[in-house]
Amino acid sequence: MFSADTECARLMRDLDWSANPLGPPPTWPTELKTLVGIMLGSRQPMFVAWGPHEIMLYNDAYALLCGARHPAIGVPFQVLWADILDDVYPILRAAYEGRSTHMEDISIVMHRNGYPEEAHFSFSYTPVRDARGNIPGMFCACDEITEQVRHRRAQEQERALLYEVLRLSPGATALVMGPDHVFALANERFLYLCGKDSGIIGRPTAEVLPEIVGQGFIRLMDQVFTTGTPYEGRDIPIDLLHDDHAEMTRHYVDFVYQPFADPMTGTRGVLIQGIDVTDRREKEERQRIIANELSHRMKNQLAVVRAVISQTMRRARDTREAAQVIDGRLMALGRAQNLLLNTEAEESTVAAVVRAALSPYDEGTSARYRLSGPHVVLGGQLVMSLSLVVHELGTNALKHGAFSVPEGQVDIVWGLETVPEGRRFTFDWREKGGPPVSEPQAKGSGSGLIAAGLGTFGGEVIMDFAPEGLHCRMSALLGSEGMVI
Repeated sequence: MFSADTECARLMRDLDWSANPLGPPPTWPTELKTLVGIMLGSRQPMFVAWGPHEIMLYNDAYALLCGARHPAIGVPFQVLWADILDDVYPILRAAYEGRSTHMEDISIVMHRNGYPEEAHFSFSYTPVRDARGNIPGMFCACDEITEQVRHRRAQEQERALLYEVLRLSPGATALVMGPDHVFALANERFLYLCGKDSGIIGRPTAEVLPEIVGQGFIRLMDQVFTTGTPYEGRDIPIDLLHDDHAEMTRHYVDFVYQPFADPMTGTRGVLIQGIDVTDRREKEERQRIIANELSHRMKNQLAVVRAVISQTMRRARDTREAAQVIDGRLMALGRAQNLLLNTEAEESTVAAVVRAALSPYDEGTSARYRLSGPHVVLGGQLVMSLSLVVHELGTNALKHGAFSVPEGQVDIVWGLETVPEGRRFTFDWREKGGPPVSEPQAKGSGSGLIAAGLGTFGGEVIMDFAPEGLHCRMSALLGSEGMVI
C-alpha cells in the first residue's frame, strides 16, 4: 500500500500510526487501502479524509497545494485547513452525508505559506461507502488552477482594455468573425458612420448593410478572410442607407481590412478600421475652387493694372505725372483687394467699396460725401471695377470739383431695378458746392478708365458736366457676381 517511491509514501511508512485515530495500516479497511494505493500512484493532486476525525492522507501532488503546512499526513482536516473551513468544510460534510460535489473553480483566500493569497481549485468531493453502505470517509481528486485563472483574467483584462480603446477610437472600428462576417464588435463611430443605432452584433454584415454588397466591400472582406492579406483603401466612395433616411448618403472613407485571429479560440475574422474623410474631401474641393478663383482674379487684376498703366502713359504729360497717377490708381486697386481678402472684417458691399476708394480724400471723416442705397454685395471683379471708378471720380473732384473747396460735397446714391433682363444696378455721383464745371475739351485717362471699368460688366456711363457740379450716372445689369442681401 505504501510501496510507491514518493515522499508521501515514505512519510506514511515512517509515521507511528499506533497513536493515530486510524490505527495501524494493516487494520485499515479494504476501501481505504485501495484508495491510498491508487492515490500514491497518481500524479494528480488527491487526498482522502477518513474516519470520524477526518484524518488526512494525500499524495505528493497534493503536498504542493498544502504549501508550508506540509507535512500534515495523519492530521485532521479541520486542523490542516483551519483558516478556510467556512469555504470547504460544508462540502466535506456533504460528502460524509452521501452527497458528492464537483466544482470547476472555487476561489479561496488561504494562509498556506504564512500570508494571505487568493487560490483557485477545481475538484470533486466523493463519498466512499463500505460493504455495509456506510460512509466512513471521502475521496477528492483536485487541481490548483490559480495560474490558469490569473492568465485568463489577464487575457480578459487585456481584451476589455482593447475593447475600450476601440470603443473610444476616433476612427470607425468593427470586428467581424467567420466567413459570413458576423459582427462581434462595433464602436460608436462605426455605428454613426453606417447610420445604425444598435442591434448589429451577432448579425452578418450583408444582412446589416445590404447596400454595400453590390459596391464590392463584401467581396473585399472575403478576399482578406481567405488570403490573410490586409487591404487598404484611400478616399473610397461608399453609399450607405442610414436608418433615419430614405435615400443613400455618399461618404468617402479611408479604411483598412485587417485579418484577425482570436488568441483564445483561434477563430478568424476581419478587423475593420476606417475614417470618414468626406469633410476633408469637400474642403479640398473648396480649396481647389478658391485656388481657381484666385487665379482668375489675379489674371483680371493684372489686366486692369496693365490697362491703367497703358492709358496713363499714353495721356500723361511726363513720366513724373504718370508715376503719380499710376500710384494713386494702384492704391485704389489695393484697397479693393483688401476688401476681398479681409471678408471677416467687412463685406464687399457697395458702401464699403466707396468708403475704401474715397478714404484718401475724407481725412478720417465721411462729411465730404453722403451715401444712400440698399445693402448690395458685389463679386470680385465688380469690386475692382467700382473701386477704380470711384477713385477716378474722387481724384477728379479733388482737382477740379467738389473736393477742391472746403464747402464742396458729393451725394452718392445707388439702387437696384428689376428689368426684363434681370436686375439693373444704378450708381449716381452728384457733386455740389464746388467751382463751376464745364465739359473738358479733351477726355483724359480718368474718363476712359471710368467707362472701361464699368464696361467690364456690360454697363454704360453718362457724364453731365452741369455748371453746379458734375453728375455721373452709371448703370449695369448684375449677373452672378452681384447679389442683394
